[in-house]
Amino acid sequence: MLLIILLAFWTKPFWEDSVREFIPEAVSDTFHSAKEFTTERIDSDIGFGFEQVNDEATSLFSSIIDTVQEKEQKPEQEQVEKPELTTPDEQSFSIGNVELGDMKDDVEEMYGEPMRESENEYGVDWSTYHENYQNFMMVAYDEQEVVRGLFTNQDLLSSQFDIALGDTKAVVNDALEEPEEMIRNG
Repeated sequence: MLLIILLAFWTKPFWEDSVREFIPEAVSDTFHSAKEFTTERIDSDIGFGFEQVNDEATSLFSSIIDTVQEKEQKPEQEQVEKPELTTPDEQSFSIGNVELGDMKDDVEEMYGEPMRESENEYGVDWSTYHENYQNFMMVAYDEQEVVRGLFTNQDLLSSQFDIALGDTKAVVNDALEEPEEMIRNG
């Protein structure tokens, strides 16, 4: 019950004006007196700091409203044009027209220098290419700078088969047959 009263009190600035015309002044005065009495009793008897809690709650609510308004005012991120994808020549798949076996120089000719390079837990170095995280892909190279791994989470996949990003496992299995039972790491 106390929680409901506190919630009603904290949200009062948002509903008070629209309700004021329907509540008789005597009832409004009674509520105001009850608020003052409750606040004073809580503050003096248990040192709760009701006004401080009220201020903090109001501040939190205001910051939430401000954040929502800022997000609404921010311009949309400019969309980057998706590259024209071609069917791979040598491999079954390509990502952003990059195939396993391509050379690093060819990839950098298409996409420029990597935006980031990182190593995963298996010791594989990945080069990341993107434009404001659009057309995002990661490429792993071997010691001879040959593409040995590809990754994307975006619609940059092209294939010699009739499959696409987002297809179900069943569709992929129908096109490619059953996968390997196991791949040994290391």
